[in-house]
Amino acid sequence: MQKNRTFNPITGPFAGLSVLCLVGLALEVATRGHLVDTRFFPAPTVVLENLGQLFLFNADFRLHLEASFFRLSLGVLLACAASFLVLIAAALSPTARQFMNGITALLYPLPKSALLPFLFLLIGLNNLSHIVLIALGCATLLLTTLDSGLTRLRQAGYLELARVLGLSRRQLLSKVVLPGLVPEVLNGLKLGVSYSIVLLIVSEMMATRYGLGVLMWTSWDQFKIVDLYSVFYLLSCSGLLLFGLFGFLAEVASEPQRGLV
Repeated sequence: MQKNRTFNPITGPFAGLSVLCLVGLALEVATRGHLVDTRFFPAPTVVLENLGQLFLFNADFRLHLEASFFRLSLGVLLACAASFLVLIAAALSPTARQFMNGITALLYPLPKSALLPFLFLLIGLNNLSHIVLIALGCATLLLTTLDSGLTRLRQAGYLELARVLGLSRRQLLSKVVLPGLVPEVLNGLKLGVSYSIVLLIVSEMMATRYGLGVLMWTSWDQFKIVDLYSVFYLLSCSGLLLFGLFGFLAEVASEPQRGLV
């Protein structure tokens, strides 16, 4: 029996946005009441108004936004492509599964931002270095969740049952593995995309002319506090919205499987 889904802004997947709104409301009250220094803590309404002006009338801001979106999109797509290739091999071969575990164990503890100078050295001071860094961070979390999903399917007996029934490799992937891993894929994207935004901003503060990371750095350097907060609000809302969206879709996708595993 399927339970009725109700929206809970406190404990649901969009709880982060609810908390952000409460913090913004408290800051608005504090600034209007002159309880904080508005030079360092501008009112959220002022920041949102400035963000709207940047969107509408500032061509440089749109260039920064387009550059960041380009790097983030390609990095996440590259991570997804590489992760699914590794997933297919791991689902079909125990040896490849061990290799997948080795890749995850190697990449997970590494500080990804510390790899940027090495990427500059190996690839050069170009967009590809930033894209590869984002892909490494996203793929690490995506592979981790996919590995846990494969473990869940194996422990539930689905992989062994498919072999007993004589399913071909193509049928094993299309009928068992890929449908069964939808929740893990969405959870991996929830974590991976959020972490990719962090790596995007960190990497863009070095060796690039356009990007939201560049805009944040120059806003701090020139003491344009409202512009600095505008970028921060944009990144926070975008990250929390994507985090909540993937989390919500993962919950929906996992409901039919809860009674089976």
